[in-house]
Amino acid sequence: MRIVHFLILVITSVCIKVQAQFFIAPHIFYHKEGIKPEGLNSFMDSYNSYYSVGMKDPFDHFGSLPSWGMGYGVDLINWNLGGGGIYFRSGILISHAKTSSSAKIWNNYSNEIILKMNDWRVPFDFGVNIKGVASLFLASDFTFRKTELEMWTIYPDGSRSIGNEFDINGVYTALHPIFNLGVGAAFRVWKLTIPVRLTYGFNLFNEVRVPLTDYDANEYRSNDFPRDFSLWLNSLVGANPENVVYKDEITGMHFSIGIKYLFDVTTEK
Repeated sequence: MRIVHFLILVITSVCIKVQAQFFIAPHIFYHKEGIKPEGLNSFMDSYNSYYSVGMKDPFDHFGSLPSWGMGYGVDLINWNLGGGGIYFRSGILISHAKTSSSAKIWNNYSNEIILKMNDWRVPFDFGVNIKGVASLFLASDFTFRKTELEMWTIYPDGSRSIGNEFDINGVYTALHPIFNLGVGAAFRVWKLTIPVRLTYGFNLFNEVRVPLTDYDANEYRSNDFPRDFSLWLNSLVGANPENVVYKDEITGMHFSIGIKYLFDVTTEK
C-alpha cells in the first residue's frame, strides 16, 4: 500500500506541474492474429492422407500468425502529460479476423476450412510520452473471443454446403476470455496518431479445457473438431478427449497497426 500511495503522490505532483491533456480517440486498425496451429495442421495432414488416392490439391498448413482482419474502436481515456511524462489509454476495441485453407478431392469436390476470430477488447496501455510526438508503452488488454471454425463442402458447380451431407461439415465454436500482454508505440502527427501493438495471448480460466464444438450437429460421432480425421471417422463411440482441437489453441501473437483521430476534451487549457 505504501508503494501505491507513493505512486499516487508522484503522479499527482507531476499533474500539478505539467499540463495534462485528455482525448477521446476513435480509430480503425489492421491486425494479424496468431494461433497454436499444431492441432489444426494435424487434422489437415490426416485428411490429406485419408484422401491421398485421387486427391488433386491437399490442405495447406496454417502458420502461427495466419488470420488477418480489420477492427475499430474508441479510446474513452487517452491521457498525455504535456510535452513529456505519463501516457495512458483505455477504451473498447472490436475486431474480426479470419483465414482459410481448402482441399480438392475426387470428382472435383472440395472441402474448405474457414477459421474466424471475433474479439471484444478492453486495452490498458501505460507508458511514457516523448515530447508530445511519440509514446512507448506496456500494452495489455482483456479480450473476449468467439472462435468459429467452419467446414464446408464445395461441389463441382461451385455451390457450397455446410449441411450434413458429410458428418465433418458444420460450424465449430468456442467462447474464451484472453489476457494479452506485450509492448507498443504510438506516433503523433497533428491530431492523428498511429499506434502499433505487439502482444501475446494467455487463456484465462483454463483449468478445464474446452474443445471447438458443433453444437447444432446431431450425429453418432463426436461433435468436437478432431485432430485426427481418420481416428474420428472410424470412431462410433462419441467424444475422444485426446482427439480434439481445444479453444486455448486459438490464441497466440497479436499484431496491430492503426490510425486515430484525437478529440481534445481537456477541461482546462
